[in-house]
Amino acid sequence: MNEGERIREFHRRNLTWPPRWVPNTSGWIRLMHRREEQLRELQHAQHKWDGFVTLVQGGVLVSNFTHQGFEVAQTPAHVHAKLRSALELGMARGMEAESGWAEALSDVQPMFVIDAKMNREVLMDLLPMHEAWAGVRLEPVIAYGLRVYINGCKHLACTV
Repeated sequence: MNEGERIREFHRRNLTWPPRWVPNTSGWIRLMHRREEQLRELQHAQHKWDGFVTLVQGGVLVSNFTHQGFEVAQTPAHVHAKLRSALELGMARGMEAESGWAEALSDVQPMFVIDAKMNREVLMDLLPMHEAWAGVRLEPVIAYGLRVYINGCKHLACTV
């Protein structure tokens, strides 16, 4: 289906945009609108499509665990120290540019500090906190590591 057909079908079904964001709070709505603005700037059609699918999943289809849709929590001091140490070491020895589908909105790409051992330790350190927040037992699978935003970087990916 081409874009013209998709738009005609959208109107034929009496669909509207934007959807009703869940939760329907002013902060969440502003965040979803900001993400949509970023998506509209993307040039690559598949990246734009993937981004809008993710936007709707996170903004409508997937349940939030809090009224705001997110929660700010204090990182335990020992985890914060571990992350800060890894960041400083990573910056000293060099970081890797992020790769994958996430398209930056500028020429400046985010960087990653690669440290699989530290990633696993932090994942396990934070597991009890995440389980308490989620209210369910979680299976620890992966922690991607430290994403480092360099000055001038605008990045679309949502990071938790």
